[in-house]
Amino acid sequence: DNRQAFCVALCYEMFLLAIVFLTLGLMWNFLGTSEIPVTEYTATLSEMSDVTYVVTPSSVSAKDYYSVELTQSDKVAANTVSSKNSTIDLPCSFAIYILALTGFLGWFGFVVFGGVGIAAMPITLINNYIDRPKHMTREEVAGEKLRIQEKTAELIKLGTDMKQERAAWWSGSHNMWERRKQKREDRTNVNQLKQMVYILETELDTLLVCEGKAENYNPLYPFICLITGILCFIISP
Repeated sequence: DNRQAFCVALCYEMFLLAIVFLTLGLMWNFLGTSEIPVTEYTATLSEMSDVTYVVTPSSVSAKDYYSVELTQSDKVAANTVSSKNSTIDLPCSFAIYILALTGFLGWFGFVVFGGVGIAAMPITLINNYIDRPKHMTREEVAGEKLRIQEKTAELIKLGTDMKQERAAWWSGSHNMWERRKQKREDRTNVNQLKQMVYILETELDTLLVCEGKAENYNPLYPFICLITGILCFIISP
């Protein structure tokens, strides 16, 4: 069963890689050209007979072009020299094209996710202060313990039922599409169970802090989060 699942996953991976590289290859074939903007200067020899050009070798080595100084008046230069903007097309290698493409698209991802993270960080820090552990009476602690115990028993029963249902379903005969659908459903159910377990563990940690039994807990942490959150809210656009 594991070998069959591995072969299926490997086939899907190879098919995905083939599609990706085929797409990148076609893009490079049709779009793998670098357009460099340049300015073209044109003039006829007859019109430029009275104009003297001076070439400075230092500018050639420093900037890779010849600087031209006209010794005649601006009127002569304006009448004899014309310019226009143009581009030089240079082919790119596949490696350079991939680097440029990933860098171009990566900046969009950085701007989007970085902007969202900067905007959400103050809210997260302030919520850490709002949801900080608070003082509880003995009755409240006992009630919270009972609720956590009941929730733990429910999650254990839910996990056991999920395991039995998965084993019963996979013991039967199903086609490839049914197995794929069931895998997605199983993955979704497991993720939901993990999320509920994480929330329960967070509630248990909070209860231990309220009882004074938590280890390595800094009581100044919520206030540090509050101050940092306010500062981030001020400096974030």
